[in-house]
Amino acid sequence: MTADPASSSRYARLGGYPLPSPDAAMSDRDHILRKIESLFLTRQPLSYADWREDYAGDPELAPFIGRLIWSFEVDGAPWSGMLRDGGLHGLQDRDIDAPSREAGVALWHPVTVSAEEVLAWRHRLQALGVSQPFRQAHRESYALTEADHHTGSYSKRFAAHILDQQRFAVLCRDRGWSYDLQGMAGGFNVPTLALEAWGLAAEFWIEPLPRDGSAAPAGLPHLTTDQVCFRDLDGERLPLASVPEVVFSEVLRDVDLFVTGASVCNDIS
Repeated sequence: MTADPASSSRYARLGGYPLPSPDAAMSDRDHILRKIESLFLTRQPLSYADWREDYAGDPELAPFIGRLIWSFEVDGAPWSGMLRDGGLHGLQDRDIDAPSREAGVALWHPVTVSAEEVLAWRHRLQALGVSQPFRQAHRESYALTEADHHTGSYSKRFAAHILDQQRFAVLCRDRGWSYDLQGMAGGFNVPTLALEAWGLAAEFWIEPLPRDGSAAPAGLPHLTTDQVCFRDLDGERLPLASVPEVVFSEVLRDVDLFVTGASVCNDIS
């Protein structure tokens, strides 16, 4: 079995980055973008003063900051806008007064707003001719489904796929998940993403597939996928409904990238 070229192409479109190779080194630009993108999973928003100084005022970050949408705390309510020509502009392209220095600033995420606002921002960016440095207005978002509510503490949305194990391990490393290659000789471990700011960990259950249905040495080529679940610091499973919506969406987006980028075929067994 070989990886599907179409899957590799879709992975690149979903993630906004080329598929990594085991020896690939991240460019300075990629490091900068990952630093900004990590704000999606930050629990505590930045203060407006820190955002202005450490992000908008940083020469390396500033070229990207102005092409992204931000959620500002204005008069106690969230307000989405962009930094343009030194000022803050919203969907109607009007200036607003700068928030207080202590006001919260977060990286805007489409799962937290209405579909109408997401569409409006897409149109606004197109009208401005703005190309975002990573997917944001067009970011894939994942909300709880009826099936997720039914299972309660796990999602099988990405179960029953067969993945190339080497490629999967590279993708896990690229997205900050812990995972070591497995074989019949041992080494069982669950791909895990530590979400320390939230006191959570996400798990994506997989199982190595032996060659030709028989035992084989370490380094088995393929895996089959199962459920995604979340645990607290005590290792207890959490109801999916209790997981913050941005955290849930970003974790499932990673898993979608894994399945898309490392897919060989569906497991019909």
